[in-house]
Amino acid sequence: MKDGQDKDKSKQEALAEEKSKSKQEALAEEKREKRQCHASETELAEIANKLPPAELLADLADLYKIFGDSTRLSILSALRQGELCVMHLAEVLEMNPSAISHHWNISWKNASRGKNK
Repeated sequence: MKDGQDKDKSKQEALAEEKSKSKQEALAEEKREKRQCHASETELAEIANKLPPAELLADLADLYKIFGDSTRLSILSALRQGELCVMHLAEVLEMNPSAISHHWNISWKNASRGKNK
């Protein structure tokens, strides 16, 4: 009799698992349907035409490289207050002068590369 109960229990567990999988599959299908794009070719062309030229995007990326570091932003902020040599910048920012020079060189190289284009 115990074998019969075990078989019934196994069948019930299998049915419950199957129902759970069916629900999960239905939810997954619903999510896929919601993610489908419905943009027309005209809409896509309009979006593509409004994008900035690749060269401008490359220039912007270079600019963000310059300002994408808090140390370089600190240096620029200090220089907005007045003209400072590397030693004074290092003192004001409590940094090593070689670190200041390193970050300044990165900024200068990126800025000059943009001018040479």
